[in-house]
Amino acid sequence: MADGEVGDNVAFGFCVSLTVNDIVADSLIVIVPVLYLFSQGRLVHSLSVRKCPRNLPSIECFPLQTLSPPFEDDAYRSICNFYRENYSRKRIVPSLPKFNCTTTDDVVCFMRCEGSDRIVAAVRLTHDSTHPEYVFIRSLCIEVSLRRQGLGSQLLQRAMDNFGAWSYYCLADPLLTSFYVAAGFTKADSSNDVPTSISQRYESIARRVQRKNRELHFFVRRPQPPPCAVILLQHVNENNRATATGWLVDDEAYQKATGTNLTTLQSQLTVARWTWSGRADNEHIQKMLSDLPSTPILLWAKKADKSYRMVASGEHFTPIYIILDGTWQEAQSMFRKIPSLWQLPRLSLSSSTRSSYVLRHDYTGWKQRFSSQGGEDLLCTAEVIAALLDESLNRESGNLIRNRLRYFQDNFPQVSARSFDADADSGTEV
Repeated sequence: MADGEVGDNVAFGFCVSLTVNDIVADSLIVIVPVLYLFSQGRLVHSLSVRKCPRNLPSIECFPLQTLSPPFEDDAYRSICNFYRENYSRKRIVPSLPKFNCTTTDDVVCFMRCEGSDRIVAAVRLTHDSTHPEYVFIRSLCIEVSLRRQGLGSQLLQRAMDNFGAWSYYCLADPLLTSFYVAAGFTKADSSNDVPTSISQRYESIARRVQRKNRELHFFVRRPQPPPCAVILLQHVNENNRATATGWLVDDEAYQKATGTNLTTLQSQLTVARWTWSGRADNEHIQKMLSDLPSTPILLWAKKADKSYRMVASGEHFTPIYIILDGTWQEAQSMFRKIPSLWQLPRLSLSSSTRSSYVLRHDYTGWKQRFSSQGGEDLLCTAEVIAALLDESLNRESGNLIRNRLRYFQDNFPQVSARSFDADADSGTEV
């Protein structure tokens, strides 16, 4: 604390600032690299104490995309004034999206005092630019006269429930640990807890803060890794190849082929196999795609030319991914001949791991067409699914698949895809 007073603001250079209350703090402000700063606000040395009804109102979720010029917009000005009035001993106030922001990626949630238009608490939630399923919580602020009444916890929980994202993260003073733990957050200690790009950004900010003899902790809130649903759209020839790897993600097939009954993937992965034998199957595949509960995402070897948000704001569903399963030549042929795939959102995996699959070296020329490293950065089907689970922070299941692939290659041909004799089920629900 600057002087030990509850609610004082502690500034960390130009990029990070925290408002620290007591252990059950009602006020937290975090700003990472400032995108937009209001003109320097006046220093507030005294604030009048205004009474507020004890029965606090429900939260309002205020998408800034509804704001438009001119600046005189009452709601926008009210939020700006609220932050200015409740940041004591500071020369700046939290950055907010520009008034003409046109995206719901950035939202300010706030509470009003019942029976009036006075804002008593506010928080900003922003989708991470590289991992939109993660939402950054910042600028959580409570009116000075109303702190220590549980408003911070109330606002934070309702804002997260309203926003409906999968994961939330924030940077906070260590004194706020119990506050965030009570809200379901855990301290993230390594890049294994969050995507690498987010952890690197946090580490950079933390280093700047440490130079000023301050400390920030990284907190993340998420449920268990979300399950994935995968559709293997297999070329008919793939069913007869002993070197195929798609069967390794099927618990029953793997147990039957190896005689083991070890850890399963069932709780984290649902797999359906659709077989494509030619254009005659296109109509049936199009119907099955339309019957899915959400739009599937096509896993793409090249850099995806269409952006895809893994979890959009307010949506709760198990993502469904389509993998074209066959040789590189067959996969290219399937994509070219199945028009219903052309408009699907595409996702390119960011895994930098080189393929360890060595059983099949056919069609090297086709692999090079998809790759900048002569095919070495392209993965077999099992490796693709493992990388997909890694992207979902389910690395334990991803490593399980890699272990199965290693066992398969070490014991080939005694253990092979021919042990997987289950029929492809084009009607499997995912």
